[in-house]
Amino acid sequence: MTGPLGFIGRRVVDALVAEAVPVRGLVRRAVPENAAFSPVSGDLLDPEAVARLVAGVQTVVHSAVAIGGDDDAVRRTNVDGTRIVVEAAAEAGARVVLVSTAAVFGSGPHRGGPRPGATPESATSVSRAEAERLVLAAGGAVVRPNVVHGVGDRWVFPSALRLVTALGAVPDTAARVSVVHVRTLGRRIAAAALTRASGVVPVHTDPPVAAGEVVVTAAEVLGRSLPPVVSVEEFRDRAAGRGLSSHQLAMLLDDAWFDVADPEPLGTLELDAEDRDWYRSLAG
Repeated sequence: MTGPLGFIGRRVVDALVAEAVPVRGLVRRAVPENAAFSPVSGDLLDPEAVARLVAGVQTVVHSAVAIGGDDDAVRRTNVDGTRIVVEAAAEAGARVVLVSTAAVFGSGPHRGGPRPGATPESATSVSRAEAERLVLAAGGAVVRPNVVHGVGDRWVFPSALRLVTALGAVPDTAARVSVVHVRTLGRRIAAAALTRASGVVPVHTDPPVAAGEVVVTAAEVLGRSLPPVVSVEEFRDRAAGRGLSSHQLAMLLDDAWFDVADPEPLGTLELDAEDRDWYRSLAG
C-alpha cells in the first residue's frame, strides 16, 4: 500500500488485516512497532523505494495523494507518483487499485453517474483523473468515493456547518448525495484488492442521503443550533460575492449520487459513538 497512514488508507489496512492478509506500506516517517502493516521506508517519487514496496506482492492499493497546494507539487505526487507505482507493479507482476475521487467529474448534477460532458475542475482533480487513466490503461482498478465521513474526516460535517453559519441560512434543498463511512469504504477497497477487480469499481452501492440530513446531523453532533431555512435561490444570493467556490456549495445544492439507479428510498448517515466523539473533538 501507499498511504497506509492516511484517512482512507488506514481503514483499508484494517480491512485487509481482518482478512488475515499481510500488508506492506510505504511510509516516510517512523511507525509504531505494533503497526498493523510492515513498513517500507521511502518516498512515492523514489522508484527504488516503490520497487521494494511491490516486490513479491499480488496487488498494490495506491491511496497516497496530494490535495491542494502548489500545482506542480500536486502533479508530481498524483501523476508522476502514480506512474512510478504502475510501472513498478507491472515489473513485479502486480495489479494496482487506485483510490481516486468523484471530484474527477467536476460540478454536478450527477445522477446515477457523471453528467454528460463532466470534467475535473481543479488542478488536483485534473491530476487525479490522469492518474486514473494510467491505472486503467495498465488493467488496474479505480474507486471513486464521493463524500467520505467518519473518524479522521475534517471536512464533511465541519464544512457544512461553517457554510450555513457563514450565510446565516440553511438551504431548502432537495439534493441527494452519495456518502460512505470511511470504515465501509475501507472494506470495499479491500474487497476490490482481494477479488482482483478491474476497471471502475462501484463503492456507493447504498442509497444516497438527503443533503439536508448532512447539515442537521452536523449541527446535532457538533452541538450547534441551525440558522433559519431559506429557498435555494436565496441561499445562492447570500453566497454571491462571498468568495465561495461552486464546490463548497455543491454538497448542499447539487445532486451527486452514484452507482445506484434510483435515489429512493433515501439512505441514512452511518455514525457511531466513536465518530461522534471525533467530530466533537474538532469543535473544541
